[in-house]
Amino acid sequence: MNKLPHWLRWVLVIPLSVAAFCIVLIINAITSLGWFQYPVQLFNSWAGPIALVATAVWCAPKFKAVSGAVMGLLYASMLVLGIVIMFKHDNIKTFQFWWGIACGLIGIIVALCACFFLVDQRKKIEAGDPM
Repeated sequence: MNKLPHWLRWVLVIPLSVAAFCIVLIINAITSLGWFQYPVQLFNSWAGPIALVATAVWCAPKFKAVSGAVMGLLYASMLVLGIVIMFKHDNIKTFQFWWGIACGLIGIIVALCACFFLVDQRKKIEAGDPM
């Protein structure tokens, strides 16, 4: 990725991050059948945001923390939009609604933590420090 021009890396930040997130969603959709649905959703609640943020941090040539934070905000805004839509359809009395909110909040926290952890690790690698 470092051999690509900076302008191309900036162009690829959002598409690659969204593609990584969609891969996690596809795996979630394939494997969440029957009683196994809730553990898979819990896994997806942290794996999806990590894929989104990690890809942005990895792909961005500069301003890695900002890029990761922007992708985390994108995730949070889509989550809030989903919650608003569910409130409009009066699904707030179901277990699935509150499970979805809990998983979404886990995802937001994990996305923020992953952003700062990955940026710190990336700086250490670029500086030549051993992990």
